[in-house]
Amino acid sequence: KRRALQYIADYEKDTENTKNLIKKPGNILVGDLPVGEDFPMRVLAEIANAPLLSPQELLKRAEYFVKSGANMVDIGMIAGENMASEIPSMVKLLKEKLDVPVSIDTLQAEEIKVAVDAGVDMVLSLDHGNYHEVLPFLEDKKIPAVILPTDYKRGWVPESIEERVNSLIDLKQKCKEIDVIADPILDPLNSKSMVDSIIACRKFKQESKSNQCPVFFGIGNVTELLDVDSVGVNALLAGI
Repeated sequence: KRRALQYIADYEKDTENTKNLIKKPGNILVGDLPVGEDFPMRVLAEIANAPLLSPQELLKRAEYFVKSGANMVDIGMIAGENMASEIPSMVKLLKEKLDVPVSIDTLQAEEIKVAVDAGVDMVLSLDHGNYHEVLPFLEDKKIPAVILPTDYKRGWVPESIEERVNSLIDLKQKCKEIDVIADPILDPLNSKSMVDSIIACRKFKQESKSNQCPVFFGIGNVTELLDVDSVGVNALLAGI
């Protein structure tokens, strides 16, 4: 274990190597953190329903995640509610107290704009329903985003493997002016499409070789609905 961790630490500290690798397709920067094919797997930890927490609770949760190994911390907003006014103070607190990139998790254009102005390092997420409103903010500040194969404004979610992959490739092309991380959406175990969702991740990687980008593998979608050995499940999913 010590040797493995030392190997990773030495690799991460080689700034000259990082500068060269970040120029390769499939690698991007999220804040100061290099992400992609040539770097170690990165862990993004979401603080769910963040606006409902006090500043003390928010910071405690974030610090726990970082201490546990998270490379990035995500401010999870509340679906169906606009709480944009709460965002600047949350972003300011976490950016001041943490030494990792901070992202925002919402599909609402106004919340995304406020978060971008407040200085977030990444946006989760863009899809076919909101990208045209949100893209100008991100292009202006050069902020990367996670993209989804959905259109939640129309209530459309792709069902087949091919629909997921083609929809993501299409949206990636529309967002070509910014760095993106593609999320084929990992489905939970109690769905008929969990296996298909894993295959879609694999197929997306194969089909986008000529125009690579990192892939977001949302294992929280699985473990949060699976009341068993979470550490083992996470290890298995990380291996996949």
